[in-house]
Amino acid sequence: MICYAVIDTNVLVSSLLAKSADVATVQIMEKVIVGKIVPPKKPFIVTPRELINILQESIPKKE
Repeated sequence: MICYAVIDTNVLVSSLLAKSADVATVQIMEKVIVGKIVPPKKPFIVTPRELINILQESIPKKE
């Protein structure tokens, strides 16, 4: 299953500095490399208010 996720720069840096492959950030970056996690093609920077709006729009409305 492919998962789409925004990967923060801190995840990349932490994975590069990690001493073990068991660290969560390393596991995340491994999944990015093999294509199980796909980051967006262009920069995805939003304000907290925009994020709330995006999430609210993605919830199906009950009729």
